[in-house]
Amino acid sequence: MDERTSGDAEPATRGRPTAGVFRHVLVAFDGSLDARRAALLATALAGELGGVVDVLLVVAPPPHVETDEDLERAKSAERENLSAGLSEATRGSAGTGAMSVHVVFDHHPARVIAEHVRMHGIDLVVMGDHGREQGTHGGIGRVLEQVLALRPCPVLVV
Repeated sequence: MDERTSGDAEPATRGRPTAGVFRHVLVAFDGSLDARRAALLATALAGELGGVVDVLLVVAPPPHVETDEDLERAKSAERENLSAGLSEATRGSAGTGAMSVHVVFDHHPARVIAEHVRMHGIDLVVMGDHGREQGTHGGIGRVLEQVLALRPCPVLVV
């Protein structure tokens, strides 16, 4: 039974996200055209809402890394490539939100994305429907399919 008094109004936003809900946005970025579109949209959204964007690149570990120093050099090179790709992707964006860049070496991007969401309090994941792999599973990319199965938070597909 509804315990509101007759003077209480039904909230206009019941069942819908309100502005500000998506203030911490994660972009799953792999350099593909769809990922670049996702980055552009995420930065615009975060800028509009005064939020922040985490950009996450998950790549397979380098095959012949022997030391932590080698791994750090490889990660630094990936971060530079990612930054260049992001600069190009978000050029002309109206977004002014803060952005942080994360590079993770792992063979399981969907799992890393879900872990990042939980560890960093992400409100929304923005990603392309196909990445560099270009393989489709039911019309969508493999990583997207796996992220949707894990459902760590709302996912906006570009």
